[in-house]
Amino acid sequence: MTMLAGERELLNSDFYVKWVRPLGLRDVIGVLVLKSGKRVAWFSVTRSSVQSRFTDEDLLQMSLLSPHICRALLISDAFDLRTIMASRLEQTVDQLSTGIFLTEDDGRISYMNSSAERILKAGGTLKSKNGRLMATESGARDRLAHALAQSVVGKAPRSTGRHAVALPDEEGGGLIANVLPLQWRDGRNPLMPLPGTAAMFVQDPAEAAPPLTQAFATLYGLTAAEERVLEQIVKGQTPQEAADELSIGLATAKTHLLKIFAKTNTGRQVELVHLFERLKSPVRARTK
Repeated sequence: MTMLAGERELLNSDFYVKWVRPLGLRDVIGVLVLKSGKRVAWFSVTRSSVQSRFTDEDLLQMSLLSPHICRALLISDAFDLRTIMASRLEQTVDQLSTGIFLTEDDGRISYMNSSAERILKAGGTLKSKNGRLMATESGARDRLAHALAQSVVGKAPRSTGRHAVALPDEEGGGLIANVLPLQWRDGRNPLMPLPGTAAMFVQDPAEAAPPLTQAFATLYGLTAAEERVLEQIVKGQTPQEAADELSIGLATAKTHLLKIFAKTNTGRQVELVHLFERLKSPVRARTK
């Protein structure tokens, strides 16, 4: 402190009078060791009023020590930010209607979101044996094991970048899983803060997702009345059923539907529903 100002000026400063002296201090060596965004860290060494001031040798010792302190705090700060990133990413993917499994090199599950947990608990297509993810049907088990093994080493079909694996159940239905590497050869890792070397995305057809009719209507310039008809049509209702639900005439419902066809460049109800389904929300519906 006395290097920045003479001792007389220092002793008369508000900093010394109101902070240093009440603490019984005489001299301070301070080092700014971290400045990251809105966070600042300051490291200081003090001497009491009964001790002598710091010497040039003391300053040299601090100059040798401070880089190590700075480096330690930078490492700690990086770990803290990585933890925050992982937590936020986990909270985000936990809201998806798609089941997400991350696996290690040996196929052991390292992470799964809440949708994946429900798929696993439901059984029928997937199960966990000794912490390892596998399909219940024998043929699917081999296909899934191969896809995971390929993904672990960063390999995937060049045309799609993922392995598509059918996961049939005993009732003649099932799920489709998309398996892809997390450690790409070019260094990319879209889910880096979360643990794992391979990822599998599974959509549960029984999982309801909130409709995107409002965004769809805005995208294609639909009126409020046309949007209401759209909401009924994408539920699988006929124009008559939509008219009854909305308390309007059948002719009115058909007129709105024809305008929707024109605006969305579709010609039939099945084409409109197919177009809408492509924009299905990836976020699961909230339960009340």
